[in-house]
Amino acid sequence: MEIVKTEKISPIESKLGIKYHCMDTTYFKKRLFNGLDPNDVQDHIQELTQELEQSHSKITELESSLTNLNIKIKGFEEKEKALKETMQMINNYSHKIDQEAQERKNQIIEAAQYEATEIMKRSQERRTILEQDNLRLKKQKQVILSDLKGICDRHLALLRAETVEQDTMSLIDETRDPEEISH
Repeated sequence: MEIVKTEKISPIESKLGIKYHCMDTTYFKKRLFNGLDPNDVQDHIQELTQELEQSHSKITELESSLTNLNIKIKGFEEKEKALKETMQMINNYSHKIDQEAQERKNQIIEAAQYEATEIMKRSQERRTILEQDNLRLKKQKQVILSDLKGICDRHLALLRAETVEQDTMSLIDETRDPEEISH
């Protein structure tokens, strides 16, 4: 009996479209009339069936793992999307807070500038009033001093006149006879 070696390469395609190539070398006993031993062929078919079942089981297991991984990936993608949206909201909120703070700062500065301007204006008005009061008081002082000088001059003139009159009366009295005085 002669032994025949056969080799065959067969593509096995999975549901994912991946092609696997298997090289199978099988030794069959050759029978008369160029036939093969049916027991060897049957054993080989049995081996192929087991290998096919194992491959199918492995493919099913890998497909299940792939499905689970795809579900996890989808979950991660959803979390990533939620994180991106959260980050965008935070950035928008931060930008809004910055804008509001800038606007508030500008309002405070404008209010302070307005208040400073008003204070300066009131101070200037008060200064003007005080300067006018000061001028008025200086004029009043001059008038009062002038009036006082006039009063003092008149009083002095009266005092001088009175002194002159008294001196005159004294001279007259001295020039008169003492007898005339007694009458």
